[in-house]
Amino acid sequence: MDEGYSRTWVPQESIPAGDASSILIIEEHDIIRSGLVQIIDSQDDLNVSAAVKEGRQGLELLEEAAIELILLDLTLPDCHGLQLIRAIKKRHSSCRILAFSMTEDLRYGQRALLAGAHGYISRSTDSNALLTAIREVAAGGVWLSTPLQERIINARWGRKGARRPSPLDALSDRELEVLKMLGDGHSSSEIAKQLERSVKTIEAHRENIKRKLSLRSATELMRYAVCWVEEEKRLGL
Repeated sequence: MDEGYSRTWVPQESIPAGDASSILIIEEHDIIRSGLVQIIDSQDDLNVSAAVKEGRQGLELLEEAAIELILLDLTLPDCHGLQLIRAIKKRHSSCRILAFSMTEDLRYGQRALLAGAHGYISRSTDSNALLTAIREVAAGGVWLSTPLQERIINARWGRKGARRPSPLDALSDRELEVLKMLGDGHSSSEIAKQLERSVKTIEAHRENIKRKLSLRSATELMRYAVCWVEEEKRLGL
């Protein structure tokens, strides 16, 4: 079995019907993945059928079992989580998806929902809120944190404090991810290593970001990225 699997997959037919919601976890980091398994499996009404580290592995499992809910990290080594959400919804439209990320960024939350997710939470969410979100999404609902709900509602219906259109909206999912990593202080080589892409590919993303944001130099790009990340942190997103 692929070393990315953190536990043996339990065939769906071996789980009594109605006994527990069947969950697939797709999370890159071993420690976080193991912690999620322990938290979820401690609940009588929830069952982790499998936990894997790559999107490819998750798609393979979905071909073999009727998974009810997928807890999906947006930062994966072999693909971007938003792209994976679209692929899952195209092939397995009945799957419920709860996406999570390091940040509670409005743009990631909106993009996750537009891609087909039914909820979005940050990794900083405590275990009780995580379990509540899982149950809500599994039951057919949509889950967003209160601050994110308010900002999305404001942006959608133009209430006071609504977000104005931003040049960042023109960036692709991967470009937005690269911009955030630049703002967090990572070099192109570090980003390439984390995303398992070539430095040449990351440099191409940087050039596209500069063009779309009308930035003239690498210095302007870095200044923009750092200011954006700091502003998101200041707003608590």
